[in-house]
Amino acid sequence: MEREIDLRRFREVLRKRWTIVLFLPLGVALICGTLSFLFSAQPIYMATATLAIGNPPTEVSQQNNGFNLDAILAGPQMAKIFEPVVKSRAVEQKVLDQLNLSLNIAQLDSKVTVNSVQDSDLIAISVTDTDPILAAIIANSMAEQFSEVVIEIKKVDTVSVLDRAVIPDSPMIVNKKQIVLSIGLIAFLLGLGIAFLLEYLDDSLRNRQDVEDILQLQVIGQIPYDSEYIKEDIESKSEGFWRLANSQSPAAEAFRTLRTNLQFNKPDSIHQQVLITSTGSGEGKSMMAVNLAISLVRGGKLVLIIDANLRNPIQHQYFQLSNDVGLTSILSSGLPGLEYVVQTQILGLDVLTSGPILPNPVELLDSLTMKNVLKEAKAAYDVVIIDSPPTLARADASILAQAVDGVIFVVGAGAVSREYALEAKRQLEKVEAKILGVVINKVNLKSLYDKYSSRSKAGFSVCKRKILKRSKFRNPSKSFTA
Repeated sequence: MEREIDLRRFREVLRKRWTIVLFLPLGVALICGTLSFLFSAQPIYMATATLAIGNPPTEVSQQNNGFNLDAILAGPQMAKIFEPVVKSRAVEQKVLDQLNLSLNIAQLDSKVTVNSVQDSDLIAISVTDTDPILAAIIANSMAEQFSEVVIEIKKVDTVSVLDRAVIPDSPMIVNKKQIVLSIGLIAFLLGLGIAFLLEYLDDSLRNRQDVEDILQLQVIGQIPYDSEYIKEDIESKSEGFWRLANSQSPAAEAFRTLRTNLQFNKPDSIHQQVLITSTGSGEGKSMMAVNLAISLVRGGKLVLIIDANLRNPIQHQYFQLSNDVGLTSILSSGLPGLEYVVQTQILGLDVLTSGPILPNPVELLDSLTMKNVLKEAKAAYDVVIIDSPPTLARADASILAQAVDGVIFVVGAGAVSREYALEAKRQLEKVEAKILGVVINKVNLKSLYDKYSSRSKAGFSVCKRKILKRSKFRNPSKSFTA
């Protein structure tokens, strides 16, 4: 599928790759400016000798009013023809021998510039060097040796020195600012090209349009990712669990939208079991399960989180609970029940941790006991959220997907390739899983909240001060509502 890059796409690429576009030209310009400053410690001088090429108008022609027109027209042509001869190895070697310079031909050649003056028979030989006297000497020697070589090889004696090089009084004036700006502009265009090349080569799912076009699934939620939002929205540590700290934050609003979409998806159902999975690890599905559960509790639901990731469990860490007993304890005993369910400090939210890691997780999840556990949980809770392993990693998610009411497929923005995501979707479809929709996690939605940012932050600052003030008199051991 060809990617059409319009103005909105262009702006999106610049926002995503702004570091390359900005810092590459700045870095190159800074390096060039530093180098030009360092190398400008020694001034550079230029000396120029001028040669005249062609026959002088000595013969009188009656047809051309006293001038030899052929000779006059031949001068500029001869100057152009002889221009490369000036920097030939024959001429430069004679100069090195005459002046006994400690240079090789390549070094001398880098100091010499030859230009034929347009529409004239003049050739300018310019030499640059840190020594003004040496620059003039080399320029004059080049002119003399060129004249000798032309006479010797070309048998032409019409070359004469019009102006000998004089010792320059002042060094060359180099427009360093213009050079640095020009290099910076080139680096900017290069950075722009690299940014669009990386964007073109990026095969990941990055936004709603990518998900809907590639996966052909509806997006039921987009969870913002921003270091500032995360710092304000999620608390842990002292109270032993993760929760949204600011109910008016963009992240909390995103989970409320997700909660509404789920309820609209199945409005006639009071009990609903939802499996949360993703293509691979690192897309944020486990934290998604926690925050969705908290949002559902705020909506008045009684919620149970089941950590069914029997290979790499993490829910007990979020809530700082022991994992000595849990789901595997129930499944290995073969006696269904919810006796190992733990009530969290959030009223209305319970957790069934995974329990000890056992060597046969597939068999345990595919057992009749697991189906009975889910049945009992569905009868006891309004919503049961199952945190499962990634879909591509093992068959665990495909097994669990057959036993629940629906599956939420989490896609980390820019974290998974289209090919892998499609394969994960196909695996779920093979077992006839009901995919409720896709939740895009870690989306950069900050621009959508810019017009509300000042008001939200002001409100949050006041709310945060009140919470901190009240927390001084609160007994941390008591439960509290979400």
